[in-house]
Amino acid sequence: MAPAKTPVPVVERLNVEVAKVMAKGANRERLVSEGVEPAPGTAADFAAMLRNEIAKWGKVGKEIGLKLD
Repeated sequence: MAPAKTPVPVVERLNVEVAKVMAKGANRERLVSEGVEPAPGTAADFAAMLRNEIAKWGKVGKEIGLKLD
């Protein structure tokens, strides 16, 4: 994630560099041991995943009557 209106080239560079770090053996093993499956992709892929998760969990929250104070 980055602040809104971060220039696209900066987001793309961050994406490339973070993917490199996540792919390194020890880093990947640590993430997997914590229950995280590294899934590198584009910023658009990540945005789509977030939209899907918000929709899915928003629906669950409504179904169970979750209210935020």
